[in-house]
Amino acid sequence: MVEVLAPVGSISALKSAIFSGADAVYMGMGKFNARQKAENFTESNIKEVVDLCHLHGVKVYITFNTAIKNSELKDFEKQVDICAKANVDAFIITDIGTLPIFRKYDIPMHASTQMGIHNYEGAKIAKELGFTRVVLSREALIEDIKKIKTLGLEIEYFVHGALCVAFSGGCLLSSFMSGDSGNRGLCKQPCRLKYKSSITGKEEYYISPSDQCLITHLKELTAAGVDSLKIEGRLKGSQYVGEVVKQYRQAVDGVLGNDYMTKLKRAYNRGNFTSGYNYDLTKDIMSPSVQGNMGDFIGTINKIQGKSLYIESKRGIFLKDGFKIFNNNEEIGGFQVDNVKQIGNNLYSVNTIKTYPVGAKVYLTLDSQMVIEYENPDLSQYIDMTYRMVEGESLQISANLRDVSITKDFDIVDKALGKPLSVEDVNKKLSELGETDFRIGTIKGEMSNSAFYPMSKLKAAKRDVVDSLYQAILKSYDDNKQRTNNCKNELVFKKDSSIKKHFIEIESLDKISQNMTDCEVVINLNKISQLGQYIMKNDLNYNNIESVWLKIPKIARGADMVVLRKFIENNLQFIKGFVVENIYGLELCLEYDKIPMLGTSMNVFNEKLPKELGVDLYLNSLELTKDEYIKGAYTYVYGPVSLMTFTHCPIQLNTGCTCKDCKYKGMFTYSNRGKSYTVARHKLTNCYFEMYHPSIIDIKDRVNGLIYENLEVINPQSESFSGHYNLLVK
Repeated sequence: MVEVLAPVGSISALKSAIFSGADAVYMGMGKFNARQKAENFTESNIKEVVDLCHLHGVKVYITFNTAIKNSELKDFEKQVDICAKANVDAFIITDIGTLPIFRKYDIPMHASTQMGIHNYEGAKIAKELGFTRVVLSREALIEDIKKIKTLGLEIEYFVHGALCVAFSGGCLLSSFMSGDSGNRGLCKQPCRLKYKSSITGKEEYYISPSDQCLITHLKELTAAGVDSLKIEGRLKGSQYVGEVVKQYRQAVDGVLGNDYMTKLKRAYNRGNFTSGYNYDLTKDIMSPSVQGNMGDFIGTINKIQGKSLYIESKRGIFLKDGFKIFNNNEEIGGFQVDNVKQIGNNLYSVNTIKTYPVGAKVYLTLDSQMVIEYENPDLSQYIDMTYRMVEGESLQISANLRDVSITKDFDIVDKALGKPLSVEDVNKKLSELGETDFRIGTIKGEMSNSAFYPMSKLKAAKRDVVDSLYQAILKSYDDNKQRTNNCKNELVFKKDSSIKKHFIEIESLDKISQNMTDCEVVINLNKISQLGQYIMKNDLNYNNIESVWLKIPKIARGADMVVLRKFIENNLQFIKGFVVENIYGLELCLEYDKIPMLGTSMNVFNEKLPKELGVDLYLNSLELTKDEYIKGAYTYVYGPVSLMTFTHCPIQLNTGCTCKDCKYKGMFTYSNRGKSYTVARHKLTNCYFEMYHPSIIDIKDRVNGLIYENLEVINPQSESFSGHYNLLVK
């Protein structure tokens, strides 16, 4: 059975998820998770939280899905140990360097979407490292999902909630704008701001995607191999979690109602929903007009009279409802209802501070009735109880829930000297379970006519039985839970002790020159046209370059891998190694027996990561400070910084074109707050776009002994940007 996996960032959201039928929940502790702004869970309550979930048969996955610095490893290990002792069901992990910590336990490891796994090759490396499940990037295509499933891994896939515009785990925009790293759980979401496009001249939400909703595509996803339907939203409220889980639960169970889309939109709806990269045109994934929750259309403004706004709505209007007002498809305001009066059939008046035009559309963004529904959900479980109360024999009480049952014997039942106990008295006392997690479903008893048992002792016996049942349920869950030894298959890569200290990266082979012979030369494939047919031999021979390194693209989906492999195989004898920007590149290193170097997109934050992979060459993360640099690593000292990789087509978004009449004419810019971010295309089979920081990194003159007088700071908005040099120095 496919799993419905719910996000929980608070106790109230957790209760809503359980109440609505989630099979599993994922949550974070106060540190080391990608949603540090959520309420999250603590060392003091995590055991209680896990027990509550297990009591209801719900699995708990803990997110440790951020990059970890060397200085944090001891504290990180402590947090993992606390969660392991709380008996969690799995860990969701991003930083490969921390895997030895998790391998101490027999708890399954899930590869986080922050690892950017989107193809067979990347999933294969994850399996070699001991992961039992991969949380695929939202950009993963159906054809790749099917192929990944042949590896025997569990597949988790996002089906509902917010989309990141950047390829999974590869966004530096928030980090470089304000120092709040998305890879460290502190994203400020600058992608949700307005940007001015140099193509249209307009200022819109060009890099803000709509929320994803795949509720009508579940059969195809599960047929492709998806095991877990993941809902996004650890920062959202309990009514969102409860309602979205409820609708997906009903969809999986085949009882989805006709009003499911209305309910989902009222829970939260950015951009009127998209069906994501597998089903929508890429321009339709974005929401340039509306940045936030637009809710569900429920009526129009009928008239205005003084401060009174008359709204015509079949749904009805209630106190504490939240509304947004749209006119000509543009958001012009909003308010929360603090007074309401029904005027007539489907007509309501509310008082507002701001006036709005007649005919404007009213969208419900906060459904007060939905809030009430999930405000205090009843999580009581109904147990069946039987008892035997016969004078001269031990009192015997049995209780069961689902497939767990217990029977306990207590003190001898006395003969009544006066009025004997009645069945009604005993049933009432045993049914008083208000202080527990249970309620009585059915209760049956066998009593002799003259039986007597002190009510205080009967109450204590009841408590003992219920506590024993509680522990038996948890033990039964633990006995049946999935366990793993997290075994790792050793990755053995080709090595070379003669690697030079300086790497220089170029984006087109016509920029290669003979003065680069004292460096290791890296070819970035982004600017090579007709990639599958290109042969490097003549370019290299002309410049006396014997071999080069190949920078493996961050993302290669579907037929991209065919083109990439063809280029590699056509030029195999000239390739010394691969600069790996996604873990799938490690599989290519193994297949083609090439030396790996971990690039900046691998986000190496600690010295444990390259050691875990068995890789000798690696770059410091661009998010580390100079004082945090890892000894022995290379450092990116000169060149532009890609802040985001887009999988949607911004050209289609800006021009309305299609692939057949592509209107890409070269680089363009998105501007915000006086800064212009260059956007440039690269292509395998699919097109991808990189958005670059406005400034070049240039710390080459701070590196002892490094002199490249021929290098100039290149404006990323100029055409010469396409032939830039990047220096990587050890």
